[in-house]
Amino acid sequence: MRSILKALRLITAILLLGFGLIIIAGFLWVMIQGGDETPVWQHLLFVGFMGVLPVAGAMFLFFLKSSPKSQDAIPRE
Repeated sequence: MRSILKALRLITAILLLGFGLIIIAGFLWVMIQGGDETPVWQHLLFVGFMGVLPVAGAMFLFFLKSSPKSQDAIPRE
């Protein structure tokens, strides 16, 4: 069961990282192409919530360690 949860955590982290990087790359592409009529602050707000937060969440999941106390509480079979 623990290995299934680790695999799900890894898959979720990879999906979040990919999604966030695609949003950030799209933002950079729009800015390189000259932008559009949308104000920059709206772009930055969108990229902050839709790009940076998923990347931060993915980094959190990648480096999340289970505490040794929680492993002692689970009976071994």
